[in-house]
Amino acid sequence: MYRVSQYALIIIYNELRKLRSQRNLPACTGSISAIFGLPCAHRIAGFIATSSPIPLEAVSRQWHLQLANEQLEGPIREPAVLRARGRPPSTARNASLFEIVDAIAAAPAAPPATPAAAPVARRPRAITCSLCRATGHNARGCPQRASSSSAPPSS
Repeated sequence: MYRVSQYALIIIYNELRKLRSQRNLPACTGSISAIFGLPCAHRIAGFIATSSPIPLEAVSRQWHLQLANEQLEGPIREPAVLRARGRPPSTARNASLFEIVDAIAAAPAAPPATPAAAPVARRPRAITCSLCRATGHNARGCPQRASSSSAPPSS
């Protein structure tokens, strides 16, 4: 004799409520049956139409609970341990909320913040031409460059 898990019954009940609340159900995607192994609202509507209860075979075996007086099927063996691929996960434990609060309470008070010093202004620097070494202009605005480019090329 098997019983069905309470969580499975809650999922089936929610599907029944969905069936009763919606006049026209959307097309069946089969997601409830694929994900949970339980009958969806469409299958439940079929059981209601034939006035038959939901059969135990419609519920996946993962939801079946054995009664205490029944024997288990086959011996229980240790699960196979597989070596995980890639980098192993961190073994650091996340601190619980009360540990965080205790750490904040035990921490010494922070010293008062000092006002930030004003930034030092840069001194203006005179522009120097790389062609004629005169100040006040750069190579792009050099008068010597303009006169040399307007001269006819020598052949």
